[in-house]
Amino acid sequence: MQSSELFKQKELSIDSNKPTKELEWIIRTLFDLIDIDSSGVITLEKALTAYHNWDLPADYAQELLRECANENHVIEFSNFLKFFFEKEKKIKELFHRIDTENDGRLKTFELKIALEREGVCVTIEVQR
Repeated sequence: MQSSELFKQKELSIDSNKPTKELEWIIRTLFDLIDIDSSGVITLEKALTAYHNWDLPADYAQELLRECANENHVIEFSNFLKFFFEKEKKIKELFHRIDTENDGRLKTFELKIALEREGVCVTIEVQR
């Protein structure tokens, strides 16, 4: 399965303190994609390789290791799951703060307001 296919899932509920079975399956699949030798742990080298293959910055792999690695400098699934579940919760909370109409969709004006609130000047151009 391609990594991009993982995220084309229906909306996931993250309102509890633990991930749903579906979200846990997605995070497990992502873990397994990075753990290319199926050793049950992710090393910095594995994370860097995966992030490079997915055109993601190396800084992300280093953050992952810094936040999740145990005393042996490897990432076990339990820490990986917790890290991504917390990231998912933050993204969902941010989405709901920006979605001022509470319709589950972000509109241009909602993004503009949110960015301007953070001090980013935005100009909306209409494409013809």
